Amino acid sequence: MNRRGFSFLELLIVTAIFTVIVAASLSLAHKAQFSFRSERDFTETSEQARIAMDQIVRYLRQAGNDPTGELKKAGIEAVVVSSGSRIEINSDITGSGPAGSAISPGSSFDYGDPDGDNNDQMEHVVVEFSGGVLFLDIGDGPQAMADNITDFRMEFFDRYGNPDNTDVARVVIHMTAATGRTDLRTVQGHKNRIALRSSVFLRNKTLDLYEPPAEGTPAS
Repeated sequence: MNRRGFSFLELLIVTAIFTVIVAASLSLAHKAQFSFRSERDFTETSEQARIAMDQIVRYLRQAGNDPTGELKKAGIEAVVVSSGSRIEINSDITGSGPAGSAISPGSSFDYGDPDGDNNDQMEHVVVEFSGGVLFLDIGDGPQAMADNITDFRMEFFDRYGNPDNTDVARVVIHMTAATGRTDLRTVQGHKNRIALRSSVFLRNKTLDLYEPPAEGTPAS
């Protein structure tokens, strides 16, 4: 039987085919890696922004909680507006029990019924956006809630829907977050973004709509 090896030309052809297959495989692997990284970045950015929005909404919904009426007597507003990027949220939700009790050993948080002031943790809350970072201070110093925030602004309205920074009954929050790294799947290298919006009615102001008019004031 006559046996012979590969000719030089055949070897070149096989090498060229193998090179094309390897190059195609590497290209697909790179694209898959880029896609995985971009999807992971966007998921992390989205989750961080949504969690931050949920926290702000939760504190706004407890704003003005004042079962003893002491905050109202002291003239403490539920929401104090410094700017469209900074607010203070006041409420009376706890404080009658001391911190570090048997209920929560080692905790720095007070517990129990409302005690007529807003000096306990989570009763005086500051939300502030500065330098691309969203901060939350619940009484133990500002903590970063989310970074890579490209836009954060709040709008304020009274109970009748008029823009009002002093008698706030509704807060509309706009937030846009972008991934820290560009999306390598795009030629221009754009950053992926997510835009969130929430509209929160303050419960204490909403209930005021049902209060009877003051004596001598004609009902509408």
